[in-house]
Parts: sequence; structure tokens; C-alpha cells
Amino acid sequence: MNNKPSLKQILGDHRNSWDHAGTRPAVRSCFQKMLDCGTGALGADIYASPSGERGIVPYTCKCSACSSCGQRAILDWLQATGSDLPEIPYVGVLFSMDKDLWEIFRENRHLLDGLPAIAADTLQDWADRKHGARVLILAVLHTFGGRLNFYPHMHLVVSSVGLDRSGKRLVWDVAWNCCYVQQALMQKWRHTVVDYLLATLDHGLISSVRPKHELRALFEEHRNRWWKTGVRECRSKRALVEYISRYLRRPPFVQHKLLSYDGKRVTFWYKDTKTKQRVVNEYSASELDRK
Repeated sequence: MNNKPSLKQILGDHRNSWDHAGTRPAVRSCFQKMLDCGTGALGADIYASPSGERGIVPYTCKCSACSSCGQRAILDWLQATGSDLPEIPYVGVLFSMDKDLWEIFRENRHLLDGLPAIAADTLQDWADRKHGARVLILAVLHTFGGRLNFYPHMHLVVSSVGLDRSGKRLVWDVAWNCCYVQQALMQKWRHTVVDYLLATLDHGLISSVRPKHELRALFEEHRNRWWKTGVRECRSKRALVEYISRYLRRPPFVQHKLLSYDGKRVTFWYKDTKTKQRVVNEYSASELDRK
């Protein structure tokens, strides 16, 4: 008998912590689909044989937060994207931001929609100015960390080969991985995000308990702060696409990391990116639902 706890069990036991008007409609819909996944509530296919035997196959939820459907989405996306990308050299790029700004994006999630274009424009601007090249860029927004904390940052796949401005000649060895380039990319990314926040503030698109003048001062303060940026070489196109697919399609909370659940507390593990070690964390079940 399998007594391992499941995320579906936790959601069902603590429905009152998420199934209310204070939860975003997309989250409520996703959680409900997870509870209905494979139960027949979403429909089913019925198969019958000439001898009269019948079989019922319930529909799955196809929700990315579902531990089973999310994994299938990863595999489907990986196959499709891996086939679309040409066999040329790539690097992986990380753009983050200071934690002081995380809550602004959490309270105003519509602002997240602009980050992929800002990140891609940052890379394309560098390639165009320094190499006269148009490069291939895949931008993926990631909003959570291993501890299930809200942590908005960008992962990008960018080619080290591009086309010149005429579109007729290849430009090889577009440089991404030296310290000078990383510093320049970080500054461009940081300044553009700050400009973006100031523009949305001026247009009344940011909702916050902080007064407008305080937000403006906060944004301007970050114009000259250090933000983490990283560039990693990849062994192969497939290795890089596999890495980034985990951030695009995998569920925020994967089933195999769930260690225990007693009806009130949930214990799980995550990998600390600094120490590379497994760390055990614990939330109340209602806290986990709100994550």
C-alpha cells in the first residue's frame, strides 16, 4: 500500500485556504482541475469491444501545476523546442533583480508580462551593437525558487551564431561569457527594468500600499545597484533546452520532493543553489496552498 502523501490530498483537505475570492481565478481553476484530474469529472473516453467488455479512461487536467500532467508538458515542450532550434552553439543567460522589488511584481503580476521582452532586447541590443548580428533568443520567465518563495527572474537561451544585418552572412563567435560582457548586460537589464517600473508608475499601473514618491525613490535607488547576472556554456543544445524546460513547464511543487504530511504540516526538500545540498523545509498546509 502506498502511504506517500500527495499534493492532491493536501489541496482537498485545505480547500478553504485557496477556494475563495481572494485567490487569483487562474490559481483556483488550476487547483480544481488538479483535484478533478483522472476522476471522470473532466470527462472520459469509453471503449467497448465486440464481446461487450467496456473500459472507461478519465481525462487528465493538462495543468502545468499537476505533478503528472506537468511532467508530460515538459516532455512535449522539450521535443517540440529541441526540433525547432537549429544545431548551432548556444549559451544560457540568467537575469535576476534585487529582492526589494519582488513584492512589487507579486502585487502587480501584470508587470511580469514585460520582462521577457526587456531581457531579450537586452541581449539583442548587445549582439547588434558589438557584432552587427541578429541572434536567436528564447526567453523564459521563472517566478519561484526552490523554497516556493516568489522570486521573479529570467532564463534565456541565446545563440553564439547570428545573421548580419543583411541577413545573408553568418556571424560566428558572438561573445557572451566574459566578465566585461556580463557586467554590460547586467547594467542594461537593470536600467531598462527601472525605466519600465518608472513608466508604469507614471501611468498609474502599479498598485501598492506605498506612496508614489516612495516607490519612485525605491526604483531610482536600484538604478546603480548590483543585480545578479550569469552566463553558462552548454555541452549541447539538448542539455540547455532540458535545463530551461524545467523552469517553463514543471509544476512549482513536484511530488517526489514531498516528504511528509500530517494533516497540518507539510515537509519537503529542495536543493540550495549556493551549497548544492538538499535542504528540508516545512510549511503549514494552508501556507503551502497559498504559495
